Amino acid sequence: MKLNPGTTDGWSALYTLLAQELADGLPTASAIVLENVHHLATAQATLGLLSSHLLAKLPNPLSQILTTYQELPSYRLPLHAHYYSGKDLRIDFQACLTLAEAYQADLPKECLQKALQLVEGRGVTLAGVLGSCQELGLGFMQGIILRSKNVNQLLTLVARGRPCGVQWG
Repeated sequence: MKLNPGTTDGWSALYTLLAQELADGLPTASAIVLENVHHLATAQATLGLLSSHLLAKLPNPLSQILTTYQELPSYRLPLHAHYYSGKDLRIDFQACLTLAEAYQADLPKECLQKALQLVEGRGVTLAGVLGSCQELGLGFMQGIILRSKNVNQLLTLVARGRPCGVQWG
């Protein structure tokens, strides 16, 4: 349906009505999150209706977050939209240190740098790795971080270490 929606007569009114209902029903400090919007990249009619009759008609205090795995045509997005790529969401080493402190993962600097590099700055993945330090032990985690050649190997070694409950270090 999204690729060939047929007649779109009346759709704009439905999108507008949905925008009004969301505006009336959500607190102003809310956010609306639409995930996997890249599926609409080939459905220009649907993306256009979503943008001009739903997103553009939501009140400004209502945050709008669209997630996508590919860039969308900017002419189809609301004028107030800001585009952030996955690289924009990566954390830096200072944030890595803060996260390590929060998880009480007292790993050496070079180990934290390697972990950050392996996970390519993805904060949630790094949080999972650092959270495993309490369960698996700092020595064990340091060893697998320094031995790992990529994120898949790192996560596989963490997963293999969890069921056996080994406490090293």
